[in-house]
Amino acid sequence: MPGSHAIPAAVCGAAVLALLWTAACEPSTVEGAVEKYGAAARAKLEALGRLAPLVDQAPPVVADRVAWPAGPVPDATYDDGNLLLIHVEELAHLAVRMRLPVRVNHRAPWVDGSAVLGLQTPAGAGVAADLAYQTGAEKAELVVHTLQRLGRAQYALVVRGLGHQRPQMVSGTTYQPGRYAAEVLVLDLRGPSLLGGFRFEAGSRSSMNTTPGRNQQNLDADLDLSALEALNGALKRNAPALVTAKGGFLNLN
Repeated sequence: MPGSHAIPAAVCGAAVLALLWTAACEPSTVEGAVEKYGAAARAKLEALGRLAPLVDQAPPVVADRVAWPAGPVPDATYDDGNLLLIHVEELAHLAVRMRLPVRVNHRAPWVDGSAVLGLQTPAGAGVAADLAYQTGAEKAELVVHTLQRLGRAQYALVVRGLGHQRPQMVSGTTYQPGRYAAEVLVLDLRGPSLLGGFRFEAGSRSSMNTTPGRNQQNLDADLDLSALEALNGALKRNAPALVTAKGGFLNLN
């Protein structure tokens, strides 16, 4: 075709072999994954553990502004992401999957990493743990991804809730919408240092389909999703250089 360029078969073959070689070189056991990626992941868990005092002292976000450093560029893709999205309540309990009124992160690499690295700690009094959460610590492929994700992390997005109205069923077919407002503090894990922050708000959709017997669970899940979508939009506005997946999709979980 005019203007098209054929890629030599040798080049294509080399590219395929490179991908296969990369996949083959990844550890096939949990022990191998820990040996290869555990040290870097542990260092980032320690960095996360140092954020709580800085976050506690951070003033409320009154204007959206984030002073991103020259590098590395924030990345919200699955394979190369360097952002960790975490609720402020989780900073004090990195080894525990907590139950929260609204949750914008579906996965918790700090919990998964703590489990595989043997850093589990009891939930403690007053901490509501999500006992149904599974860390995947017994599956080598998942462990590789978890430890890589932790090791790559450069920035933490710490969510501080500002207000929450839980959606409620009014009758069998109608419901009162919920609302959620929060601010996100952006921190550089290398300091750590506070780079700034932004706010977002979300509400329940005006209509939705539910499953009999699971109406409240579905309403809560809908508000979680709306909150994540609002956060994603706010992040894009406040991180012009943000690397995203095809179509602008963000993978923060």
